[in-house]
Amino acid sequence: MTQESVFGEDYFKWVSEHSGDDPDRLRLAFHSDERPWIKYAITHVASLRRADKKFQTVTGESMSPSVIASELALQQSTSADIALLHASILAEHVACGADVLDMTCGLGTDSRALSRFFNVTACEVNPLHAAMAKENFRNIGNVEIIETDSVNYLGTVPLGRFKAIFIDPARRDNIGRRVYGIRDCTPDLIEIYPTLRATGAVVMCKLSPMIDISQTLADLKGVSEVHVIGDGRECKELVVVIDPLLQMLESCDVPVSLWTSSCRCDFRFTISSESAAKPLPFAMPAVGDTLWIPSAVAMKGGCFNLLSKVFGISPVSSNTHVYVSDQADLSGFPGHGEQITDVIQWKSSELKRLKRLKLKACARVRNFGMTASQLAEKLGLGAGSDSVMITGITLADGSRLLIQSSRM
Repeated sequence: MTQESVFGEDYFKWVSEHSGDDPDRLRLAFHSDERPWIKYAITHVASLRRADKKFQTVTGESMSPSVIASELALQQSTSADIALLHASILAEHVACGADVLDMTCGLGTDSRALSRFFNVTACEVNPLHAAMAKENFRNIGNVEIIETDSVNYLGTVPLGRFKAIFIDPARRDNIGRRVYGIRDCTPDLIEIYPTLRATGAVVMCKLSPMIDISQTLADLKGVSEVHVIGDGRECKELVVVIDPLLQMLESCDVPVSLWTSSCRCDFRFTISSESAAKPLPFAMPAVGDTLWIPSAVAMKGGCFNLLSKVFGISPVSSNTHVYVSDQADLSGFPGHGEQITDVIQWKSSELKRLKRLKLKACARVRNFGMTASQLAEKLGLGAGSDSVMITGITLADGSRLLIQSSRM
């Protein structure tokens, strides 16, 4: 398969003519069309309709690929802002203009971001994905696409050829199911880790947000830093950087950075500093206090003692991971604050009273013994924005409590 035979003039003309059409209707209308590129063109139209915002940066710049002919490649692709964050982090370790290897090109969003700082060689073993990448980088001179197995390719290049290596192992098994463990991804990062270290290059690895940070540091000896990256609502990924020029650290002393946007690091800590931190005493939520909610990346990072100590906020219990204080503004807190407007005991009479109010609010739970949807159903909450929240928590004595709060 060549890019000329698949992504030629007819392909782009057809995509332009049908870009506003319903993909399901297109599949019905063209199901018997024998042109080899038609199914890819329909996928392209469907992908842009569903995920075009994924390739828009916060500044409004479009990094949308020219060709998105594979649903799998779209699912595995990095968003534009996070790709730019990857590149900026790597640029703190490697000089601009250096040669960098992207071992897992796919649609090429990371390669495109890396090319702003470096000369990029990008490997892609899937023939269709390689053809897409070649088209997507047709007019970018400092990116070379090679259709090959990147692990085999790495074994053919001389030591020192690349100053940095980026790798995003595929988190799908051979029948398309999601996997999360490092050993279950392709390529197996633990298996090839000695080879990566032997190159002498700075290595950046993008990993699943589901993996355990401590276990990852135990599996990958010599990690220099960990980045927990989210989009404001959820944790999207873990990124580890291995810089052979830096002093090798014990796993408990590796700095962990929390990012909920691509423009700033919200918080930085180490596992040892979290273990040593003594939180404030437990506190009972009260009307007028501020309820502090750690972000998804802070929850993933697990820096719960430090959040209390550094920001002077009191946990409600050791395992509930929300905090209260009389402060309404905490600069640098990795999360957000909400004003407590009501504190409701978890007892039958209060629950019935709350249900009669027919509140429009969003439910949230922390260490509560039921899901948010179960709580919403039990309280009869109507659909509402996230400006009004009902949070179910468990206190230090094991009792349950509801907190009504509003976003500040």
